[in-house]
Amino acid sequence: MTQLGRGVTTRLPQVRRYQLALASLPRFLTRSVHTQENQTDDVVNGKYDLIGPPRPVSKLRPVKFATSPDDSELAIRLRELRQETQKFNQDWWTDHNKQFKEGREEYIKNILETQYPGQTDKSTLTADEMSIFYREFMNKQWKNHLEYNKEWQKRNWSIIGLMARVKLQNLFKF
Repeated sequence: MTQLGRGVTTRLPQVRRYQLALASLPRFLTRSVHTQENQTDDVVNGKYDLIGPPRPVSKLRPVKFATSPDDSELAIRLRELRQETQKFNQDWWTDHNKQFKEGREEYIKNILETQYPGQTDKSTLTADEMSIFYREFMNKQWKNHLEYNKEWQKRNWSIIGLMARVKLQNLFKF
């Protein structure tokens, strides 16, 4: 149970944190699923998804998706869509954050060389100077963000629909 404020409480599914070093987990608890690009997305046997620490570049927390031997075809489709969506988000945010970091470093170097040529000890810019970079970067990325958001929403609505179908299927399973 989680408090949302003003006395509103919600029941959230349990998730457990895991270490990225899989060596600490017994071998029989995890298995790899190979996707088309030879990328491995780990799944874990059990009934709970596991949430890991944020990845360094994308800043996204990876999920190990729960699986069980009695998963229906619909549940497997749902898990695969969630894995594909996680990979989509991971790839997009990794690329975006790399572009941002490279652009920021180039901008800072350029401003320091042009506006502060004699001040070799200066290595930072003011918030006002950086705001110009942030605005320009976000304006250049606007269309890319728009396309990402459209694709992300399509995927999430598909996931919601599949989750509802899986829940109904499990509700009427005898």
